[in-house]
Amino acid sequence: MNRYFLKKKIVIYHLIAIVLFFPVYYSYANPAILLARTAIGAGLARIIATRAAAIAANDAVYLSLVSNTSRSISSSLLKRISSKITDKSIYKSVGGALSWAGVGYSIGTINENAFVSDEIKVATSGKKRDDGRYDVFVNGKNYISDFEPSPDNPFFITINTTENGDVIISDSLNNSYPFYTYFNHKIIQGYDWSSVALSYFYQYKNSNKPKGCGLAGVACSVDSPSVKHINKNMGFVTLEYVGTYTESRGFYKKGEVGKFETNVHVYTNSGFKGIPKEPEKQPNQVKESFLKKLNEVSIDIDELTKFYNDIFMEASLSMDYQGVPYSSSNAISKEEVTSNNPELSNLKKSEWFKPAQLNSHSPIQVMPSYSNNNELGNPSGNNVDFKEDDIKYPDLKMPTAEQILQPYKSFFPFLQNFSLPSRNVQCPVWNVPFYGKDYKIDSHCPLIEQNRGVIGSIFALVWAFIALRKLLSA
Repeated sequence: MNRYFLKKKIVIYHLIAIVLFFPVYYSYANPAILLARTAIGAGLARIIATRAAAIAANDAVYLSLVSNTSRSISSSLLKRISSKITDKSIYKSVGGALSWAGVGYSIGTINENAFVSDEIKVATSGKKRDDGRYDVFVNGKNYISDFEPSPDNPFFITINTTENGDVIISDSLNNSYPFYTYFNHKIIQGYDWSSVALSYFYQYKNSNKPKGCGLAGVACSVDSPSVKHINKNMGFVTLEYVGTYTESRGFYKKGEVGKFETNVHVYTNSGFKGIPKEPEKQPNQVKESFLKKLNEVSIDIDELTKFYNDIFMEASLSMDYQGVPYSSSNAISKEEVTSNNPELSNLKKSEWFKPAQLNSHSPIQVMPSYSNNNELGNPSGNNVDFKEDDIKYPDLKMPTAEQILQPYKSFFPFLQNFSLPSRNVQCPVWNVPFYGKDYKIDSHCPLIEQNRGVIGSIFALVWAFIALRKLLSA
């Protein structure tokens, strides 16, 4: 009897474990792309709304002023956006959308020095190295950057992990370097994965080896490598580079340019006894580290005030400007900025790097939310009192429950009388021959029958869960 109950517990616990540890897969929906209003954009919107409410004679004039001002500001800013700001610039977010720092940089209000502090130093130029990266000198110290620093894509020393990225090329392995690879019977050795892989690429570029691009291996020239991914587990670095076809073949035309990838295997030097430096951070990690540091620094209110004034001045100088009147005599004051930004005391400098656009082709998001009119009061100054006696309700006939449900009852008429036929089934029993004897396995039948309700509930839950996942992943 104890043996029977032991089997019963094992089966039930097994079924419960299947439900509890049923593999959960991610479901990917297709959500609408939303842009949360940033504090800088919201502050600008409130200033527009407040100034429009102060001079508008009625609601129609108010809405017209707000709309025209927002449209003029967006249009004038888009004309001034610097074409030199590449999609990889720190002034742009994912997808090439400009940040508020990028807007400020385009109109001359913000530059790299706005984000310099005791812990953040900056450089806007560098000297190209043999491995394709750049030597950057800040405060007498040499740093390594994997991109060319410029005013629109500055280099901040707090976001680079490698201070000494020297690479040597020799005939034998040097235990002073933790990483290495091979090229043309030579050993390329360095302190980090990126420098070794990039040096390999430039050795390959400058060699006489034939170069082919794409799956067809069409002859080409190669240049401009960058680290795309580092796989430490598999021991290789994925480089992305630019290839230019030097011959025409099939669909490939001479002179056409494309982007390609290649993997460079990097090995660990077992004879190295020191502590290897971390591989170069990827661009997204670089930006995260930089924003984390800026999140510790409060936003400069004077700088923000100047930014708002520069935006208004830029728009008001347009010939077709019909928005809120603006001039240097009625410039936006620091007090006006503070009163229209309730959360200003808690804002950090990282706010500058939040997106000002939905994407690279959309207008600058300066349109205020009209639901904020309750904060500004009624712009027309007229108090409208709606009395209950003045409201005339339409005379509607309330439908019956039968009328409400009738459309649903008419769906799928061929399923109205659908039913599943009953089936006579038997519990499967197995006879297992063993050493001349037949052993009958049927003890699970009464066990399952006694727990029919529990098992049915478990599988009903499992199928309901699967159906829900399918529905949410549609």
